[in-house]
Parts: sequence; structure tokens; C-alpha cells
Amino acid sequence: VDSMKEYSIPSFLGSQLIENVVNNLTVKVFNSIISMESRCSSDFGIHIKCQLSEFRDCLEKINKKLPIQTALSSIQPINDAAQLMILDKSILVEDDILQLICPHLNILQVYNITKSWHPDKGDPPIAEFLIDQLKHLAVDSEEELLLHYDPNVIINFDYLNNSTAEQLKWVL
Repeated sequence: VDSMKEYSIPSFLGSQLIENVVNNLTVKVFNSIISMESRCSSDFGIHIKCQLSEFRDCLEKINKKLPIQTALSSIQPINDAAQLMILDKSILVEDDILQLICPHLNILQVYNITKSWHPDKGDPPIAEFLIDQLKHLAVDSEEELLLHYDPNVIINFDYLNNSTAEQLKWVL
């Protein structure tokens, strides 16, 4: 953030740049988590939560200097996936619990994580009827398993005023 100020990069441009980088990173990390069946465990979920906590702290420090609320909210699917790996799966049989525990995941993503999950030492196994129930819900789902990053994201220049436009021309 301080380097952006040093090079006269407008704060709105720095915010959008950081948000786009974090969004792209989130998509890549989430998609790799959901695609790695071998790592879908409680221990790995705890590891993700710890790493994500440090990353969120870093983003919150940046957010004090630059508005990056979209970046902070874009990491939620990773948090929800880790939460799903950690929790006792038997509570998933209760109605509407998924919306409370992992509101940023769709049923197909929940099913994929649950069916891929393997218990660590001391974890109870998942009941087959639960996996069957989630599968039944996921089969009819038209939602997508992977997150997508829009490669056509355009940085919004609507907030430029004349002095900022002059600074931006100098930087570019």
C-alpha cells in the first residue's frame, strides 16, 4: 500500500488490483481444495483455517488503508469448505443446517467435499445414508462445482477525476 502511494498509484486502482488478485487466488485455492480428494480431512481443514486466518488478518490490515471489502468476502467459500471438513458430519442431517454452517457453498460443493472426506484418527466415519441424501440433492442441482474467475474483469475508471487521470498517465 505504501509503495502504491510512493509511485502515485491512485487508491481506487490499488483497491481494484488487490481485489482482482485476491479473487483470482481464491478461485484457484478453492478449486484445488475441492479437487484434491486425498486432502479432504479434518486435519487439512484445520490447516486451511489457520492459513486463512493469517491471510484474512493481512487483508484486514490492507483494508484499513484501502477499501477491499470484495476481497475480504471472496475468501468465504474457502472458509466454508474448511469448516465443513472440520465439523461433525452427523449434524448435516438436520434441515437448513447447511445454510448456517456453509452459506457460501452450493449443494454440489457440499456433496463433493463430504463424499471425498476421509476420517483422521479419532474421527467418526460419515454415515452412508447422509452421503446418499446429499447425492440425491446434488444430482438435480444445476449449480457448478468449481468457482470461476472472469478473465474479462475490467478495472473501473469511472472514479477518475482530472488530477488522478494526470497522475495515472504519468505512472503508465
